[in-house]
Amino acid sequence: FKKSLVSVFVLQVFYFPVALFSGSKTAALIFAVNFLVVIFILFVTTTTVRRMIISPIVVLLLVVSTPIALEFTSESGGQVNRALQVFEVLSNSDDVIDSKTPTGQSITEAENLFFRYPIFGVGLANKPLYSDVTTEIHNTYLKFLAETGIVGFMGFVLIFFLPLIAALFSRSSNIVKFAFILFYLMFAAMNWPHMLLRQRWVWFFMVIMFIISRIDKHGNPEKSKLAILN
Repeated sequence: FKKSLVSVFVLQVFYFPVALFSGSKTAALIFAVNFLVVIFILFVTTTTVRRMIISPIVVLLLVVSTPIALEFTSESGGQVNRALQVFEVLSNSDDVIDSKTPTGQSITEAENLFFRYPIFGVGLANKPLYSDVTTEIHNTYLKFLAETGIVGFMGFVLIFFLPLIAALFSRSSNIVKFAFILFYLMFAAMNWPHMLLRQRWVWFFMVIMFIISRIDKHGNPEKSKLAILN
């Protein structure tokens, strides 16, 4: 809904401190990319006159406010500093996921379990019976591969990527499909260093994305180009 884009942009500005205060490096990175995507869509979908008026203002605000906001938030708690570390890691071309951290160790162990039990895995929640690594597998995809094998992973993929498939075969405009795919790929990226499917917001997000792909710009239901989805 293009009329809501300005409101979405304003809300994103207010959500930035929340994302940083979470202390999650992944959340800080994904939210920053998400914010840039919203700005890009807002720029592309607005009129030429508004672009000429709004663009300099937005750029000026970002240039002036970003250093001030980062300095303020960085002095407000250790969790904020932890979240901001992801930008330092990226600027130094370091590996975002250190293999020596609990997250890195759990990912390595998931790979080992999958290669040992590739077909059916070790069984859901059975990892402690087959591994001495106590950390939960911090990777949604590798967790399913390790615990359910190739067979279970195929079922997971069908569920996980259903909203994306629905978007690709929707009757939405190209800019809507483009935005949808970018947002969903960011969501998929968040699942690489985390096991997120146990959280209710994840399922809510997937359902909302599926619904968005099945309505037109007026909010009315519309049929998919892929008959099976109807």
